[in-house]
Amino acid sequence: MKFGVHKGTWGKYYNPQDTVTFLEQAARTGAETAEFNASDAMLAHDAAEIRRVREACDRLSIEPLLTVAMPAGLDMRSPDKYIREAATQHVIRTCQSAAEIGARSINGAGSYSTWPSRYDFDMITPEDKIERTKRSAECVHNVAVKAQEYGVRINVEILNRFENYIINTVDEGLAFVRQIDCPNVGLLVDAFHLSHEEDDLPDAFARAGKMIGHVHVTEPNRKVPYHTARIPWPEIGRVLRECDYEGSVTIEAVLAFEGAGSYNMRMWRDQIEDTSLDGRLDALYHGLNYLREQFLQ
Repeated sequence: MKFGVHKGTWGKYYNPQDTVTFLEQAARTGAETAEFNASDAMLAHDAAEIRRVREACDRLSIEPLLTVAMPAGLDMRSPDKYIREAATQHVIRTCQSAAEIGARSINGAGSYSTWPSRYDFDMITPEDKIERTKRSAECVHNVAVKAQEYGVRINVEILNRFENYIINTVDEGLAFVRQIDCPNVGLLVDAFHLSHEEDDLPDAFARAGKMIGHVHVTEPNRKVPYHTARIPWPEIGRVLRECDYEGSVTIEAVLAFEGAGSYNMRMWRDQIEDTSLDGRLDALYHGLNYLREQFLQ
């Protein structure tokens, strides 16, 4: 088990086109993994950029992980086959970029849908959900077949009902993976999302079991993990150890009221006193140490 950080905690300080700076900052938190978007240069398979990122990961002893950002207008759930195909090709390019920089997985809702989903004016019926889920699963299957050639795993994220409707629970996630039927597709299990939808968090992690390919953690209010009565961190750590989980436990916190990131997460307040970059890195440093204490008992 490794412990790492997600680019989302950086907020306004994250530059998706400057991966090396992000990695250097992540290293200051004591992270062993760092999750970020593929830059435009990576998606274009720019050899110089690929080399810079690989060298930075080696120098900093950080394992890279990619999260998928689906471009506007693309959606694997769409009834339009051309939109679905364009979305599929985008995720395939991301898988290729992952392999080129030495990342073993791509993660997130963007691997099968859009995030955040906007359905305020889309009255979804049970029939709609079944049909759209089927389309999405077919697209992910096509991605996964190609991703196997790159040696890359796809971890589809279970999201709470306010952010998506395709996969809201562990049971729905397992059913979705069964539809895809590829050995390199697993689940991204996020304690924040499961705290909205599951009755028992350790039991939910246990049901996901060997299908867990990636883990996100924050408190239910999106703070960096710390001692509260709301999430039983030691019990979750025990379940992961019993599953022989060897992936990353990644903090994806939202610490400041700013910009598109906090808007999409519906964060309307600062969550730490010092929201500077140094303040965030310090909070992540202490959060990672706390998780190691709780998960590696």
